[in-house]
Amino acid sequence: MQPIAVIGLSCLFPEAKTPEDYWKNLLQEKDSCTSAAAADMDADPSRFFAEKKGTPDKYYCARGGYINDFKIDPDGYLLSAETIEKLGATFQWPLHVAREALRDSGYIENTKILKECGIVLGNLSFPTKASNHILLPLYQKVIEPHLQKVLNRPDFNLGSFAAETDNAQLNSHISGLPAVVV
Repeated sequence: MQPIAVIGLSCLFPEAKTPEDYWKNLLQEKDSCTSAAAADMDADPSRFFAEKKGTPDKYYCARGGYINDFKIDPDGYLLSAETIEKLGATFQWPLHVAREALRDSGYIENTKILKECGIVLGNLSFPTKASNHILLPLYQKVIEPHLQKVLNRPDFNLGSFAAETDNAQLNSHISGLPAVVV
């Protein structure tokens, strides 16, 4: 086994943007779960909520660990600011946390040492808000003509999921990214 050293630490959790905030919340036994908001889902959350557990295509818990009020500073990365701004939160969060961990290490400007560094990330594998903006219009385009035929209604329209946004195609990689090297 090769020895390793943790040289920097950072985090981003609900109501905890720093390790100090995180530990303070733990010690205070703070519940940082909040109700889903339209901004979290790009739609009114009540559209997806059902009181009864097991209702098809619905969820029964409207509370979760949502990260609110996060805005990435896109400058100083090897990616362009424009690309970073088009990435969904599940890409922006690890970029931010990795940079903060490097700042914490004191080695952020030392490329010689950084060549020997790696990063450990926790990652979600759910469809994300950003991936939905890319994939749902595709699903709609494929499914809508079939529904029109089955319903015998050529005018049938599924309607838009949410307002169109300019997303980076990387947002379609919802499983395994960004916690792997691209």
